[in-house]
Parts: sequence; C-alpha cells; structure tokens
Amino acid sequence: MLTFWKSKLFILLSTLGLFLAGPVLAVDYDLSISQSNIEFSKSELVAGETVRIYAQVKNVGTQDITGYVTFYRNSEVIGSSQPISVRPGKTDDVFVDFTVPSEVFNIGARVQGTEPTDQNNSNDETQTALITPDIDTDGDGTVDRLDNDDDNDGLTDIEEQ
Repeated sequence: MLTFWKSKLFILLSTLGLFLAGPVLAVDYDLSISQSNIEFSKSELVAGETVRIYAQVKNVGTQDITGYVTFYRNSEVIGSSQPISVRPGKTDDVFVDFTVPSEVFNIGARVQGTEPTDQNNSNDETQTALITPDIDTDGDGTVDRLDNDDDNDGLTDIEEQ
C-alpha cells in the first residue's frame, strides 16, 4: 500500500514540476537589445560636442540572422541605420556619431529589417533614461557645474554675484 502512495506522490510532484517550470520558448530568429547595451564614447556629455553612441545586439535565437540598428534622439533618427549580422549566442556592436544637444534628451535604438524575420519583437527596441547634458559656456573645457568662472572673465562666479 505504501508503494502505491509513493508512486501517486511521484506522479503528482512530477506533473506539478512541469507546470511550475513553465514553457521554454526558444525561437530560431531573435535579436535582442536592452538599455544597458547603449553606451557613449565619453562619460561627460557636453552640449555641442560630438560623441559616439554604441549599441550591442545579441542573437538569442538558434540561427544566424541579419538586420539593422537605427538610433534615435527622442524620436528623430540619428545618422543612418547600421547593418548587423549575428551568430546564435553572439553579439554585434554598432555605432553612430552624434552631436550632443543643449536640452534634455534620450537615445533609443531599434533592431529592424531582419532577415529572416525576427520572431520575437518584444526585445527589439530600447531607450536610455533622460539625459541632461553639461554646458561649457566659456568653452574652456571645464563644464559650468565644475567651473568657478564659467564666463572666463577672470572673476569667479561668486565674486560676480
């Protein structure tokens, strides 16, 4: 009788384990990009300066796939779409040059034009948090928030108050 209940318990736990594990959804064609995959060539973004924006795209599918990455400042396209070709489990890096604006902005990156068609579009687009650029009013290479004479007239900002 004990063996009967052990076998029933084993079947119950095995069945429950299948439901708790959930389905594994591996697809053949799936490129992925996330917010942490967007980086800048400089840590300090100063209005008017040109920086390079990098993005890394990962192939989380099981087959080779090609496509393009398009960068955006808010909703405006930056440069031209950059081609990518990625083997399964690998990454490809792309970049564009960008002139930092004086107003708050964010950068988006979108994977598109894939061949074969990407089977999971939910991970094909991302954007940074809002970015507030630094300003260098006097052009001396020190941003205003760190410059005690941001108009470069020889008087400190405190003396001018």
